[in-house]
Amino acid sequence: MNYLNNKNILNQKGVAIPLIMGSIALLGVVLAQFVYETKLNQIKIYNVQDKEQARLTAESGIKFSLARLKLYKEAINTLNKNEAFKNVLSPQELESFITQPFVYPIPLPSDANLIQRNAVEEFEKNSLLKGKLFVQISAIKGFLNPNLMRIKPKKKEKEVDLDSLSEEERLKREEEEREKQVDEKSTPHFLMEKRMIEAFSQIIEDKRENEEGFDERFPEIDAAKLVKELKYFVTPPQEWEDVDIADIDNIYREKNIKAKHAPMNSLSELHLLQAYWNDEIIDIFKSQMSVHDTASISINDITDKDLKILFPEIEEEQIKEFFKYRDGSTEEGEEQDPQAFKSAEDFKKIITEKIGIVSSEKYDEIIGEFEKAGLKIGVSNKLFKVLSTGEFGRSKYTLIAYIDMPYQETVDTKTNPGKAVPPKTDSGDQEPPPPASPPKTDDKKKKPPADLLEPRIIDITIQ
Repeated sequence: MNYLNNKNILNQKGVAIPLIMGSIALLGVVLAQFVYETKLNQIKIYNVQDKEQARLTAESGIKFSLARLKLYKEAINTLNKNEAFKNVLSPQELESFITQPFVYPIPLPSDANLIQRNAVEEFEKNSLLKGKLFVQISAIKGFLNPNLMRIKPKKKEKEVDLDSLSEEERLKREEEEREKQVDEKSTPHFLMEKRMIEAFSQIIEDKRENEEGFDERFPEIDAAKLVKELKYFVTPPQEWEDVDIADIDNIYREKNIKAKHAPMNSLSELHLLQAYWNDEIIDIFKSQMSVHDTASISINDITDKDLKILFPEIEEEQIKEFFKYRDGSTEEGEEQDPQAFKSAEDFKKIITEKIGIVSSEKYDEIIGEFEKAGLKIGVSNKLFKVLSTGEFGRSKYTLIAYIDMPYQETVDTKTNPGKAVPPKTDSGDQEPPPPASPPKTDDKKKKPPADLLEPRIIDITIQ
């Protein structure tokens, strides 16, 4: 028995080492997997932290832009109320200061002196910003706004049986209808459509000349059709009669999709277009458009095409004379220094008096129509696009915000002082008010300038 037991023991002596080695190997694999998972989760956490910090940095850029635009608002309002300041500083100089890019950390040139270096170091030491920040502010200019093509509902007129009218009344009514059709071609929505077709056609032409393979990718691209669909999308169908509208409407019906038929709130709604637009076409034109109807017409940035939109009757010689006055001329014998407009009133005088494009009454009528459509004449811009990019670690976060400063009409206390209460006599009775002084004939009633209100974010997206 003892011999058998000893033999079993001898046979089991070689089992322990492989078991231990196998256990160590297994534990090593488990440990390696654990370390790998831990490291991977740690990297994920760091990435989330980096992305969150990059987001906070980008948001700081938006807040920084709001602070800048508040200063711009105060400066513009001060300029509008003080004629003396207009000779010292122009709205364009103010705007160029506000739209200067901001980069953090602040880059220093190689030849920076010790004072400059110490100032930057002190700023960065006291700053709460982390990572990198790039902020770019740009004014929204031009007229490429699809919402301006929207036809507003018209008042319903009582239908009249033409057969029941006399020959004279019928001819008069036909003449009125013809005048309405002529006036229709000078309305903001019609002029905006014309301007957008011209702009889109130019963009397409530039793409064909400079981008290889553009015609192969977009063989049937048509600026007029693209613009027609935009107009169809923002306009109530009962307010617009056009031959092309039936084709566009059929495409939407076949896809069982209903167009919005209302103003766009964001450029992202371009992806809802179903007839002639796709993602690639949207990318081509998106940067040239804005759907915000709060923009102003900056008369110091106005182009010849914009002038033709405002005043369709303008002639080429008058356009040339306008820009010679505003931008100056270097032609021999016609040298002239540029004269930037200091107010909308200056612009009106040039249009109605110096160049004589339209009468003063017609000018007020035209500008009034555009103001109803959401475009206001001014020497400064009030709608800005802000691009803010924050970087931290391996993460980058970009925000695009549109910031508007609404107008507030001011009350001129000199011309509209309100109703004064007459002083009381010793007996308690009120004295009769003094006779009103006759108005001065040489004083023109000038509308007080409109103040810009606090900047507000009206749209913000993540790029």
